[in-house]
Amino acid sequence: MLMFQKMGTTDHDTLVRQFQTIVPGVEVEIAKFYLDANSWSLQNAIASFFEFGGEEVKKQISVLNRQKPQMTFTVKEDGTGDQCNYIVGTRVRKVWHIVNSGQTKWPDGCTLDHIGGETFGLQKTIQIPALEPSIGGDLALEIIVPQMPGQYHGSWMMSTGGENAMHFGEPIWVIISATALPPPQFGLTPNFSFQAYPPMTMPPPTVPPTIPVGVNPMLWQQQQYQQQMLQNAQPQNFGGQ
Repeated sequence: MLMFQKMGTTDHDTLVRQFQTIVPGVEVEIAKFYLDANSWSLQNAIASFFEFGGEEVKKQISVLNRQKPQMTFTVKEDGTGDQCNYIVGTRVRKVWHIVNSGQTKWPDGCTLDHIGGETFGLQKTIQIPALEPSIGGDLALEIIVPQMPGQYHGSWMMSTGGENAMHFGEPIWVIISATALPPPQFGLTPNFSFQAYPPMTMPPPTVPPTIPVGVNPMLWQQQQYQQQMLQNAQPQNFGGQ
């Protein structure tokens, strides 16, 4: 009773927050409903909530009291090492090693939920096996770099899944810079070649012999032919003998 007297106020928003402080996890609309039904008396609203809430109240309290799963992770493969610049439209493989760092097995139906930013072509919810304590595994995702250059980020978080799901562990972030295709490099690798050669030496033109004036051309040519045959018929001296 003394606690309610110290919290005395007439502001509705303040009463709602005080209701949620006393009963953690209660939605704003539920708190407003019980406060309004009890003429905005915080003490009466709390009593009515626990009196008439029944199984729903027990369910909310059990959710609040259950042990939260634990998860840690390390980056195992980050595309191209330490780089975060990727060509637009390409696919990049990223791998995280996740471990159940708690004392209890993860509940069946665990999921990896997208909670903000870009999805990079991935599903909003990805099914994850229920790991035993101290057991880990590799979570491999193939993201698609957006088509427009710029800075992009997205985040995912483990969830217990199912009804009254709650997130656990640290968020998994993907932060990249999408760059356009590099311009073609002209002149570095020529696509033609030219080989220079020395000028060709042309033989001198053949000058026909001059026929003496007044000599029969046919007779002169016959004489020239006979002389050439006689020269070719003479023995050749090889070896200096």
